[in-house]
Amino acid sequence: MFVIGQPAGADQQITASWVETQLGGGGSSRTYAGRVAFKDSVKALQIWADSAYVQGTTYIFVANLVFQDSTRKVRARKLTYDNGARVGKFEGNVLLEDEQRALFAQHIHVWPDSDKVLASGEVVLSVMDEDRHIRADELTYRATLNFGTAVGNVVASKKNGTDSLIIEADSLRFVPDEETFDFFGNTVVSQRRTSLFAESGWYRGNILRAIGHPQVFWSRSTQVDSLWAEADTIDAFLKNDILDTLFLTANAKIQLRNQRETDVAKFTLMGDAGFINLAENMLSTLKMNGHVNLGFEQADTFAELPGDSIFVSFKNGKLDSLIVVGASEGTFNAAGKGNSRFLGQKKTLWFLDDRLVRLRLEGHALCHYSSLVEREDGDLDLSGDILDLFFEDNELSQIIAGGNVSGVYLQDDTGSAQ
Repeated sequence: MFVIGQPAGADQQITASWVETQLGGGGSSRTYAGRVAFKDSVKALQIWADSAYVQGTTYIFVANLVFQDSTRKVRARKLTYDNGARVGKFEGNVLLEDEQRALFAQHIHVWPDSDKVLASGEVVLSVMDEDRHIRADELTYRATLNFGTAVGNVVASKKNGTDSLIIEADSLRFVPDEETFDFFGNTVVSQRRTSLFAESGWYRGNILRAIGHPQVFWSRSTQVDSLWAEADTIDAFLKNDILDTLFLTANAKIQLRNQRETDVAKFTLMGDAGFINLAENMLSTLKMNGHVNLGFEQADTFAELPGDSIFVSFKNGKLDSLIVVGASEGTFNAAGKGNSRFLGQKKTLWFLDDRLVRLRLEGHALCHYSSLVEREDGDLDLSGDILDLFFEDNELSQIIAGGNVSGVYLQDDTGSAQ
């Protein structure tokens, strides 16, 4: 074995099985082969490779490369190391590891005198002992500052059992050792059947905020049901690393779509702020506050209910009931059958298989019904403390009134009133 001492100082040496020295006008160069080892005792730096080439302060190590200093270990196919500038460039399936992270890329720059790392090409950063990963075209981080950036086709993921929270964006700022991300540009957050779209946002442990025309989409696989929502800002809260609750702030809109074999039921909720609860990835409750409006559409049936707040509950993932609070006039129109206008401080709607079967009006309740069917039915005005309206196939079939009841029934053919 040859020992080539003092390549750049008394604290450095190279050993190899074979060496060749070339002399030229530009200075000498050396080629090493066979179990090449470079050591810097002061910097606690060691490099091993199958071969090496040295000219001036530039070292090139090739094949079966291992680089190790006091904090990290790197494996690659090639290393170009500037001993003067103290910078190394690794190429070819590079794997960099320290006590907390593993970084894979096609190209990685390191600075032995600092903790700065620059990686590019198929970059994957993984946090040890945790299922957290960042993929990108380019990534930079500083270990002591505990801060990094990722650019280009960024995908950050965190796995919890069989579930993964995935964040895709154009760029990302992150803290490698913490669950902290700031994401920018064309952002998509997805988990299970929920997807959140935004221009930018941030993630802090169990809270995720989406900013810039954010939209959320949820769907069921067992039935053709879906939910779509938007607002100026959407805050998502996670429970045990699973998306659980969504808060919609300013100009909130939620649309629920339930499709069956014969028709589609569509509900649209609008208001100042909204709330969506996804318990175990199933719709549990929806809520809307502040200048709210509910729109309902199914086949040739249309309904609109404005108010101060809306509360929607689900049972076994299916729509169960809907409550609108606020003294305002609502409408229910069944094309070719009849039209209804109603008032009440509180309006509760019950559904069976996504079809309206009952509407209760409470507090100064008033209902005006006009039949469009050619029969003896006429117009009806009815008021009371409570009115219960029952529907069959989206047609009003029965009304039960209670408390201070009064009303007028006008037949179409005779004009008589009762």
